[in-house]
Amino acid sequence: MRRFFALWVACMCLLQGAHAQIQLSPKVEADRQMMAASQAMRDGDWKEAVRAFEAVEATGFSPLPEVFGYSYGNALGEAGEHERAKERLLNYLNTYGEKGKYYVQAMEQLNAVEKRQRGAAQEIQRQAAAQELLRQEKEVAERQWTKVYFRHWILDVAGRGSCQKTQRKLDEYMQRSTYRNFSCNCNTAPVNHPAWRGHSEDICRGELEFNAQLDANARVSGKEGETNRWGFEIKKGSAFSY
Repeated sequence: MRRFFALWVACMCLLQGAHAQIQLSPKVEADRQMMAASQAMRDGDWKEAVRAFEAVEATGFSPLPEVFGYSYGNALGEAGEHERAKERLLNYLNTYGEKGKYYVQAMEQLNAVEKRQRGAAQEIQRQAAAQELLRQEKEVAERQWTKVYFRHWILDVAGRGSCQKTQRKLDEYMQRSTYRNFSCNCNTAPVNHPAWRGHSEDICRGELEFNAQLDANARVSGKEGETNRWGFEIKKGSAFSY
């Protein structure tokens, strides 16, 4: 019984191996892929058509029908593979010439492919020009940003001064949307003045980038800074010390 079972298993393996090795002849496989390509073209699936034509060539069958060269070039053109399409169409026209069954269609498709190529090249140039213009505009806009420095001192808050308070004060001088890269730190120290002995002050200082084009009314001085009675100062040039 065991011998019979082993023989049966061996026979099944041989049958499966033989089945796996069965393949269509190159001629039949080429016909099958040509049918697949024709169906794909009718469906407007040009990439699938190109795949099928590639499979036809892969069979190695020769000679292929005249329609193959024209249809392959046509599918490549519709799929956007312009250089390969031109190569196939030119090869078809050089092979069959004016006597070719698809001579007129091949010429029309070749012209259409070259027109698409020119259009694609012009679109690339247009996009490149637009990107360059955008780069130049950004470069000009970037030059409008100027670094400025600020100092804010608050009397007798015992270390409760903060950059948040300083930024709120800064907003009285310029619109929030017109400055960026706000950087700030605060320090508490005794007031260095005889009249204010025993008092302390919190001093917050830092820097930011300001765009005068966005806020022409902002109070940012050119050199000496601007100080008001609430102890806030802004200037260009160099950072404040504590």
